[in-house]
Amino acid sequence: MSSKDNPRFSIEVKELNWQIGNARILKDIGLQLDKNSFVGIIGPNGSGKTTLLRNISSWYKPDAGTVLIHGRDVLSYTSRALAHEMAFVTQNARIEFEFTAMDIVLMGRSPYISRFGSETQEDIEKSRKIMELTKTWELKDRSVTTLSAGEMQRVMIARALVQDTPILLMDEPISNLDINHQIQIMDLIKGYQREKGVTVVMVLHDLNIAAQYCEKLILLNRGEIFCSGEPESVLTRDNIRAVYGIDVHIMGNPLNGHPMVVPISTLGNPDLSKIDK
Repeated sequence: MSSKDNPRFSIEVKELNWQIGNARILKDIGLQLDKNSFVGIIGPNGSGKTTLLRNISSWYKPDAGTVLIHGRDVLSYTSRALAHEMAFVTQNARIEFEFTAMDIVLMGRSPYISRFGSETQEDIEKSRKIMELTKTWELKDRSVTTLSAGEMQRVMIARALVQDTPILLMDEPISNLDINHQIQIMDLIKGYQREKGVTVVMVLHDLNIAAQYCEKLILLNRGEIFCSGEPESVLTRDNIRAVYGIDVHIMGNPLNGHPMVVPISTLGNPDLSKIDK
C-alpha cells in the first residue's frame, strides 16, 4: 500500500502499550495524525515522549496495540520500504567513525540506491541543496568526530530531509542549538513541511516554540495522553500546572497571537493583574 492509498491519516496509533520489565512506560495510547500536519509531542521528563516516537518508527515493538503508517502496520514494512515512508532524527546522535558530514548526509539517499549501486549525481546535488538549506555545506569535508553537538545535529537533520519521505519523526532536533540556529531550523522544517506536504512529528521541550510552529500538540503525562489538540486548548494554566507541577501565566504572542507560557517564580508573589491582557 502506498501513501496515496489512504485518504487522510499518515499515522494511526491504536491502544499502544510498551513496558520495561514490570514498568509500563506507555499506556493505551491512541492517535490519528493527519497528512501534511505539524505535530508536537510535549510533556515533562520521563513522560514517554521519546518512547512513543520510537514505537511509531518501529525502533521499539509494542507490547500491545498497533501503529499504522499510511494504513499499514509499521511492523509489516521491510526496513528499506519503511525508509521510503519516514525519516527519523534521533536525539544526540553519536557517530565515532571518520565519516565526513557529506558522507552522513548522503546516507539519507541509501533507500534509493540499489544493493551494489552508488550515489548518482542527482543524489549528490540533492544533498548539496539540503546542506545549503541547513547551513551545513561548509562542513561537508569535516570529519563528524570534529563537529560540535549543534553542528552534528544540523547534519543529522540534513540527512533526514534528503531522505525525501512523507513523514519526518524528530526527537528534540533543536536541543543542542543556540537560539539563532533553533529558529533557523524550525523555520526550515516548517517551510519544508508546507512546501512538500509532509507530516512532521516532533518531540519538543520548549513550550513556546511548540506553540509557535505546531498545529497540534500531544501532552503526555506518565505514559498517557493527558490531552491533545490545538496549542490554545493544550497550553492552559490548569493543564501545565497539573502535568508540570508549576504555575504559569498564559498570554498571547503579540506578533502572531499564539499562546506564550510564562513560568511564575516561586521566589515571589507577582501581581498578575499588572500584566496586560
